[in-house]
This record gives sequence, C-alpha cells and structure tokens, in this order.
Amino acid sequence: MNKVKSLLGDLKRCWKAPPNGRYMSFREIASLSVGGIGVKFIVYCISQMIIAVGNTLIGNTIGIDPSALYVIYIISVLSGFPLTAVRAKMIDNTRSMKGKYRPYMQKNSVYYRAVKPYLDAKKTIAQSENYRHFETIEALYAPAKIRSAQKEAEQNAAAE
Repeated sequence: MNKVKSLLGDLKRCWKAPPNGRYMSFREIASLSVGGIGVKFIVYCISQMIIAVGNTLIGNTIGIDPSALYVIYIISVLSGFPLTAVRAKMIDNTRSMKGKYRPYMQKNSVYYRAVKPYLDAKKTIAQSENYRHFETIEALYAPAKIRSAQKEAEQNAAAE
C-alpha cells in the first residue's frame, strides 16, 4: 500500500516537471504513449481494411466463398499475435557480432542499394524537366529586370 501511495505522490509531484535525473515529465511520457498507441491503432485498422477488401476481391476472382475467406482472415489475425511475440523474442535474443538490428537493416539496405540507381535517375530526370525552360524564362526576365532598374533610377533621380 505504501508503494501505491509513493507512486501516486511521485506521479503528482513529477506530472509537469521531470524527476531528478530525468528529462521528461510523466505527462510527456503519457502523451507520447497514448499518441503512439493511437497512431499504431489507426495504421493497423486501415491496413486490416485494405487486406480484407483485397482478399475478398481476390477470393471472388478465383471463386473462393466469402465466408471461407473471412475464416482464413480471422485465423491469420489470431495467429499474428503469437507470431509477433515470437519475432520479437527472436530479435531481442539475437546474439551476433553485428548487433541486434543490424542484420535486419542490412537486408533492407541490399534492397535500397539495388533501387538507389533508379531513384537517383528518377530524381535527375525530374530536375532536368524542371530546369528545361530555365533559359527561356531567364531570357524573358532579363528585359523586365532592365526596365525595373531604369524605373528605379528614374525614381531616384526624381527624388533628388
């Protein structure tokens, strides 16, 4: 009971100001946690809706009964919970010289290295499209710039 009272006291005392030796108050921790849960929930719900609709369309295309598709969907969602725990345990217990996450990041980086030349080429093409008319615009801008300088010189001469 004393621990609960102590916890509640700490919570009240450090709600707005962080405890000694810490950088975040309990209010910031709670808001980040709730916000993260909300974002994850929205992303999860939307992805499940997309998966469900996609599976229904595919099932109807190849002739699978919709009720059987939903049974498969429910089984896949229910099996996802323990499999997530298994994957998390595998990652947490990774004992390699490369570290905990580096092997997974390297797999992704191989993909990125393969795709990077395409992304760079796409960016270069977009830039060249944007700057294709630069000389024409500059040629049209030059006389306007001269007229603006002349007008400004006339105004300065009239002011003197």
